[in-house]
Amino acid sequence: MNSLTGLLLINGRDVWTEFSAFLAEESEESHDNYAALLAPAKTKPHVSVSLREEDGERLAADLRPCSEGRDLELRFAVVADTPQQYLAHYRSFIAFLKQGDKGWLSLHLPTLSLSLRCYYKGCTQLTQLTPIEGSGQQAALLKITLREPVPSF
Repeated sequence: MNSLTGLLLINGRDVWTEFSAFLAEESEESHDNYAALLAPAKTKPHVSVSLREEDGERLAADLRPCSEGRDLELRFAVVADTPQQYLAHYRSFIAFLKQGDKGWLSLHLPTLSLSLRCYYKGCTQLTQLTPIEGSGQQAALLKITLREPVPSF
């Protein structure tokens, strides 16, 4: 069994098994994906009303913070043994993220006991690590932005 199998499920599908894609870092010291996944969402500002006839301002009775939606910028790698296989995996992975389940993506990371409901916003960067016109193994890094409108925490 490959060590990448079962680490990330999107809409119940193992992205490594189906697309040869996985969450990747730019270096061994980096933990940007975990930082993005585990960062708490920003809180919404409190809304106040300031009336000319009253001192101060009025606020809601309950001031516990509520979260804003958040963008997750995750770095994925897509790998394959041949250029043709790589292009097929790459195209099908992007199409899968765009399609989702009526656009929704349910991410599940068993190692973090974390589930998120997001949608695809875009691919902000593609770094081709091997020349596609070459032969042999192919690899690329993708920076994918997902939106979690109702943050998990």
